Amino acid sequence: MNKLLITLLSFFAYSFLTNAQSSFCGNSKDDSWENENFRQVLHSISGSPKSTYNVPVVFHIIHKGGPENVSDAVVEEWMVELNQRFANSGFYQTPDGVDMDINFCLA
Repeated sequence: MNKLLITLLSFFAYSFLTNAQSSFCGNSKDDSWENENFRQVLHSISGSPKSTYNVPVVFHIIHKGGPENVSDAVVEEWMVELNQRFANSGFYQTPDGVDMDINFCLA
């Protein structure tokens, strides 16, 4: 009986302690300092406050030659959406968003 009680208490204590460390996904905390910190790190690496980083991207599309194949136009559209997300522009623009000065391009 004592072993069972100790095992149950250990289990509940472990689950309580591990859940106490996790943060709620979707919280409304202010992350603007993280964006500014990231921008400062980029500035310290580049030495210039307004450098745009170009990141070459390669897509590997695996298909069987049928309708599951995606066209070049779809891949280019994905690149436009990705760049809009990182530039805080277009459909993805939010008032608290920041242009990260990162441009993705096809390699």
